[in-house]
Amino acid sequence: MSKKRSVLLYAIAVLAIIWIIQLVENSKSGVELLKLKTPATTFVIQQPGVDDITLTLKDSVPADSKDPDGKQVEEWTINNDKIAGESHITTLKNVMESIKVLGTVSSSNDIERYELDDTHAITIIAKDGDKTLRTLVLGKKSTTGSQTYAQIDGSSDIVVIAGAPGSNFPLTVEDLLPPPPKKDDNKEASLDTNKNETDKDNAQNSVKAE
Repeated sequence: MSKKRSVLLYAIAVLAIIWIIQLVENSKSGVELLKLKTPATTFVIQQPGVDDITLTLKDSVPADSKDPDGKQVEEWTINNDKIAGESHITTLKNVMESIKVLGTVSSSNDIERYELDDTHAITIIAKDGDKTLRTLVLGKKSTTGSQTYAQIDGSSDIVVIAGAPGSNFPLTVEDLLPPPPKKDDNKEASLDTNKNETDKDNAQNSVKAE
């Protein structure tokens, strides 16, 4: 390889490195963290083909009913009816209270390509009373599965956000209910033992009677 060609390849490599560094710096500067300044008291979930689901903060109640002065937890209702599971509310809060925007994909309304149209998108609205705090429209996941295409607060801009919050959907009212109480294996074992002893006593009494 000639000296002239080596110098040329070296120059190209240097320029490529500079270009990559600039891309990284630009991507960093484009990252934006959107946080809610006011806690939400209502979440509205809009999904294709089904009725909206509204989750409303009802009250704070003791985590342990036997200790009314102990730790308090929030109680949320589903459509002003059944009580929602605490883990589902936590998931919604995590999604809506802090959104990491990695960059803008398109400034046009190219919603069908990114599944942000009415037949695919999931819309979550965070509210405090009648005031809308944030609207998040979730489209399809990126090819890596670790990012999601979205629109935020009514903007036509299509952005990429970190994570895959859409994986939690679709949801039904039943999905949002608390998990059933765990079975007490010790209690069941005790009941089975008592039943066996009762059956044994009954058998013995029957033999004696004969």
